[in-house]
Amino acid sequence: MKTGLQTRLAVFCLVIACLVIGAQTAAFAVPPKEVLQIRFNQTFTGLCCFSWNETVSVTEPAVLVPVVVTWATDFQNFNDTFSMGLSVNGGQCLAFGPRFLNEKSNDPRWFTTRTFEWVVLPSDVGSDGSHLHKGNNTFTVCGGGTTKTNAQITQGTNSLAVRLSP
Repeated sequence: MKTGLQTRLAVFCLVIACLVIGAQTAAFAVPPKEVLQIRFNQTFTGLCCFSWNETVSVTEPAVLVPVVVTWATDFQNFNDTFSMGLSVNGGQCLAFGPRFLNEKSNDPRWFTTRTFEWVVLPSDVGSDGSHLHKGNNTFTVCGGGTTKTNAQITQGTNSLAVRLSP
């Protein structure tokens, strides 16, 4: 009888150990972050193109499909037109649709609102070789002034989202 009880206790302990290990493994498997919201002002200065440190990601299936990235922002721009784009998987800053924030602010109390929707196709490849691939893909907003080294823009509340196209 003691052996049966010891066996059941050993099995019970083994099951608990497996559950704990499984939970820890799941905690380290970070899913892609498909939506990002920024709720504070950020100021960016410089010529195009540099990262604005806003990144989302999505997992591509084995057969690649187009990806739609939407960026909506409030901004104040007083001194230059800004060229905007996306960096795919850490590559160069490219335009996949609308490119410019050229509205100038007249009043420092007000922000202008703009939404970009970019479509990244599986066939799109940057000159640096950056492209969509099976598995996790990242998309980072990038941009900068078009003519002035001191070009400055203040970005207010904004959101960035990515989704696979059906």
